[in-house]
This record gives sequence, C-alpha cells and structure tokens, in this order.
Amino acid sequence: MKHIYTSKKLLITLAIAIFTIQANAQILCGLGSRNIIHETSANREYSGLAYHTERDIFFMPVDAPINISNNFEYIVSYDQNGNISYATFSNLSELNDNDLEGLTYLEQDYFILVEEDRNDVYFLEYHNGNKTFEILSRHDTGISLGLTSDGLEGISYDPHTGMLFLVREHYEVELFSIPVSLPNTNSDGSINIAQKKSVVLPSTIFSDNDSETDNDASGLFHLGKIVDSSSHLSNNLLILSEGLKKVVEFDVSLDVDNNLLVNKIGEHPLPFENQPEGITVHDGKIYITSEVGQDSFATPATLSSYALPYDILSCKIIDANCNCLDQPGCIDSSACNYNANATEDDGSCNYSQPNFDCNGNCTTIVDCEGICNGSTTVGTSCNDNNANTVNDQYDENCNCTGDTFPGCTDASACNYDADATVEDGSCKVLDCENTCGGSALANTVCNDNNANTINDRYDKNCNCIGEDDCPTDIIHSGNLTGGIYTVSNSIESTATINQSQRVDYDAGAYIHLDKGFLADSGEGVFLSAKIEGCTQLRKGNFMERITSIKNYPNPFTGETTIEFEVNEKSTVSLMVTDIMGKVVATLLSEATKQNGTHQLRFDGNHLAQGIYYCTLTANNKVSTQKMMLMK
Repeated sequence: MKHIYTSKKLLITLAIAIFTIQANAQILCGLGSRNIIHETSANREYSGLAYHTERDIFFMPVDAPINISNNFEYIVSYDQNGNISYATFSNLSELNDNDLEGLTYLEQDYFILVEEDRNDVYFLEYHNGNKTFEILSRHDTGISLGLTSDGLEGISYDPHTGMLFLVREHYEVELFSIPVSLPNTNSDGSINIAQKKSVVLPSTIFSDNDSETDNDASGLFHLGKIVDSSSHLSNNLLILSEGLKKVVEFDVSLDVDNNLLVNKIGEHPLPFENQPEGITVHDGKIYITSEVGQDSFATPATLSSYALPYDILSCKIIDANCNCLDQPGCIDSSACNYNANATEDDGSCNYSQPNFDCNGNCTTIVDCEGICNGSTTVGTSCNDNNANTVNDQYDENCNCTGDTFPGCTDASACNYDADATVEDGSCKVLDCENTCGGSALANTVCNDNNANTINDRYDKNCNCIGEDDCPTDIIHSGNLTGGIYTVSNSIESTATINQSQRVDYDAGAYIHLDKGFLADSGEGVFLSAKIEGCTQLRKGNFMERITSIKNYPNPFTGETTIEFEVNEKSTVSLMVTDIMGKVVATLLSEATKQNGTHQLRFDGNHLAQGIYYCTLTANNKVSTQKMMLMK
C-alpha cells in the first residue's frame, strides 16, 4: 500500500486520500548490491553527503570535528581517484555550533549546510585552492527541535522549483519545503521562511514499534537535481531511515496552495553495519555514507555505492517494475511523421514544404503557369506569341488573351485610330496650315500679306494677325512681377518673367503672356504678347527657339534614339523621368554642346512599361519629349 501525506492543516480533509494507491516511477526496484568504496581511518561520523558535479568531488560533513595536527576539520572530500582531503571554515567564528548534518550542492562552488542543534542553515562557498569553506550567511529555519531536541538531519535542493527540502528526525519525521534564493554577486543567498510548508510522515515508515524515539530519518536527496523536469522521476525524493537501515522513495508535489503532497512509492533495505546518514545519486549509482559503529566505534564510517538498473535516470517514463517505457520518435503533431506513441523526441521530425501537404499536394492556389501559390493569376501579364499583341493578360480560365493594339485613342486627334486599344502617346492635332502634326500652331510665324505687318503670328483660332492694329506702347526692365499694367502705344520689355506668373496688360483689352514665355534682359529680347480682340504685337526680332528634342522610334520596346538640337553653344542637361516626376536616368549633366544636332541611345529594358518624359535643359531653356515604352 502506498500512502499520501500532506501538511498538518490538510490531514483531516485528505484522510480519505491517504491510502490511495499510486503507480509512480521509482529507481529503487532492481537496486544492485553494496560496494564499499571508502572507509574512514579515524573514529568519525559522516553525517551527510553532497556531490560537486563540476569538480567531481564527494563532500562529507563530519558530525564532530576531526582533530588533525591540532587543527579541527569539519568536512571531508573524496574524489574519483580515491584522494582524501580535509576542510574547515575560513571564518569558523560564524559557525554557531558544530553539530553538522546534511549538505547539498547548489551550483558553481555554492553549498547549503544544515546544523542540527539549532536547525540553522548556512550558505557556503568552497575555495578549492586552500580547501576551505567560507560561510556566506546563516538563516534560522524556524523549525522546532521537537520533544527530544533532535532537529534537522537531511537537506536537498530542487533546481526546477527553486525549493530547499529538509527532514527532521525523532518525535515526528517531518518533511519541509522552503523557497531559496541562490548566492550571486549581489546576494549571499536567502530562504523564504514565510512560504515554508511541511508534512508529517507516518511513524510506521521510519519505526517498527511506533515509539517516537525510533522515528529516525537522516539523509535526503531530491532527484530533481539530476534529471530533466520532463522525467517521471523529477519529483521523487529519497530519505534514509537510520534505525531501520533502508532508503524510502517518495513522490513529492505541491497543490494549488503550495501545500506538500507526498506519496510513498517504494523502499529498499540497506545491508549496513552502521546507521546510514548521507545520500546522493551520481553517474547511475546511489551513494550512501554511514556513521561509525555504536559499540566503541568498532566499525568505521563508510562511503558505499549501489548500482541502478541500466540507465534509468535518462528514462522519461518508468513503470512500477523499473521498466523504461520511453519510445523515441517524432512527437510534433504538425510533422509529417508524427508518432502518437512516441514519448520523447529523437529529432526525426519531417515537415512539408510551405504551401504543400505531406504528400506533395499544393494546399493553396496553383497559378496559370502551374506554380503552387504562384503570382501569375487572373489579370497578370502573359504572352500569346502574337506579334501584334500588347499587354496580354490571363483570364479566369488561365487563357492568355489580349490582341490589344497601341495607337492614338483620342477621337479629337487628327490621327485617331479606332482600332487602337492602348494609348501610345502618338496623338497629333491639325496645325493652322491643316497639316496633321504640323508645326504651324498658335503663336507661330505667319504672313497676312499686309505690307505694314511685322512678324505676323497665328492666334488660337489660326487667324494670321500682326501688330499694326494695336498702337500701344509700354517699356519694362528688371524682374517683372505679376499684375496688371497700363499700355500705351507699343509693348517693349527687357524684363525677366517667371513662367508661373500671369501678367495682364490693360489696353482696352487684356494682354496675356503665353505660358512658359521668358524674356532675357541680357539679350535685349523684345516681349511678345497677344491682345485679345486685337492683332499680334511684336517689336524687334522675336526670340528664336534655341532647342528642340525628339526620340525615335516612339513608342519603343527596349531602346530608342534621343535627338536634340541647339542653335548655339550651350550647357546641356538631359534626364528621363517617370509620370510621377521621379528621375529614372540622367543622360547628360551640365555638358557643353556645340551648335547643331546631337544623338544619344537610351536603354529602357530595365524599366516598367509606361509613359516617360525626356527633358532637355540648354542655357536654362527647357524642352520636353513624351516617350512611350511598351513590352
């Protein structure tokens, strides 16, 4: 029968559960025979046992100090080579008493020592160089000594829960758990007495006649120190019984209120001459120390080991008969080779590729080119290999359709193409001489066959008018700002006019400057203006167009030739921008060009299909050409 024990305040409410049968895993079944690996050479009692995992050394506190060469030594160390060393405390005055009992290893060189006469615990730091222990701090556990004044015997630490476990002998064998903070650079370690919990273990486990004096427990070891938290052994606790010379295994856990719940799950006799005192588990073996013989110290204290069955400590699931039920495999349910019966992951999990199931089937949409989760879906570009087709697209059935043709789609243009479906920027207008795309446009030079006319020009209605009908006169200089100016006689200006300004002349009607007109004072250029309802005015030589730009072919599919002309030596910049005004190519930057025609080859293969603008700046004069790139 296996028993459940809880803290005193729950004894009544959990009385029914005390005798519940549990099937917890244990390591005591199949325990090997005893092997004595060390005997003392002096009459001393080994009252505890701790293993330093990083230095590979067993440390055994002595119940009474050993006098060696007039020096009192308190802790004996034993390494795997059989070497014995003796250590004392570098600050011995900090030790309140010398009734040392349990010792547990924490990490690095830190230990916790329990002292029985006062039920105090000490945080220690081991200094390997001079084989001494330094007492970092002492803490009162607040645990009573009991009616027989016997106190704490065993101590162990569970790193998974951060709990310190202690056991008190005689009167009542009582197990305690206390949260601890480990020593570090800012702290010497502490225990949280306020959160201390305890549970009384029945005397029938540690006594054969129910007498209080026979309730003697000693060493204590928590398996959480050496096994992974996922192991079924991670909550198991080993407690030695001195008088009955056995080791008892318990499963220890906490309820929702952090009260201790303890299940006895097994025990094993120990064929010792003397009483067992300290216990630890290392490298697949249980190690136990004993005190000296009670009859005139006839038999020495020992350090013994018991082999465990196979590699039981690495097993995650163990049945009541110490059979390892672990089954390695893939435990990730999202993997293609998930094994529902596996108990531990062996790194064998295989996963499907993104957008595919484990059988290689596409779990998303297959696009029009047969690619899983591809981007060639309805409405994306394709090529039906028709030389006359531009911008083919996939339909909802992934058929590549289109037969779209580039051309002029503006019905008001003189070269309107009713069959065109894509505007290619080729639209033209009839000029004033009825030529489609001709240059005889509004404000260009014409001849009204009037002998008194100077520099006749077409108006917006393609009427050829001159200056002789408007005898008004005005002179400007400097920078001309926007506004309304009174005109008398003729208009003559050496002013510089901003392209964005509007200047109105009041001469019985308004005179509007054409948008983009510039008058250069340095060149003495005469201002040309148009009086509504009147003929065109001009004085002197009209400012000649000094630049022109074009490209061919236009539209173009990859490369095109850009041709520009300047009629005087000029500082030239040439750049290509998209419809948002972003510069996509700089072909010339402040280059000096002589009078004449110049050509550049422009490669647009890296650009997306669309409309682009090539802008020429020559001596601060700007000309722009619209270009259509098709793919």
